[in-house]
Amino acid sequence: MNTPRVYQRTAARNEIAAVVDGWRAHDLRFLYFESVDRIELVAYRTPSQDWAHGRAFGAELEVRWTWNGATFDVLLLTEKNWADLAGWTLRQTFDAAPDDFRVRLWGTQRKYLAPYHRLYQAESAAAEWVETRLPQVLVYPQPDKPRHVHLRGLTYRAAGVPAFTRWQAVEGSNE
Repeated sequence: MNTPRVYQRTAARNEIAAVVDGWRAHDLRFLYFESVDRIELVAYRTPSQDWAHGRAFGAELEVRWTWNGATFDVLLLTEKNWADLAGWTLRQTFDAAPDDFRVRLWGTQRKYLAPYHRLYQAESAAAEWVETRLPQVLVYPQPDKPRHVHLRGLTYRAAGVPAFTRWQAVEGSNE
């Protein structure tokens, strides 16, 4: 595996969709975004300029953006070395290979809840997960509706201290 790298740039509100979508050919498969009224984790689609924060990711790279009040601050996290990225600046490289991580996301798919649970649905048509401590169902980009959903990624470390986490995939499991 190559050395982890973080590139950065800024983007105007009307540019952010094109900047992120420009990496679509590099296997962007998932999209996490935050807006005024919701937070979602979905299969990749072109982002909206109205989202204050987001992460588009896949096996090869992650593009993340945050609105700073005037422009978007955009980061590209990858293990590939792109010698000439127009508009991007190399912000940081890391000495060590990244560490893998896997985090289980909240919720259990409805069909795996106890039959007496009020939200149980034996043949749930929707890909919905329930966490009783949250007041709404959760939706993840997992059409096979596994029992649990995990986020897989890499941790970039500087001098042994975690500096960035790069998300790679949303995976299901029945464990």
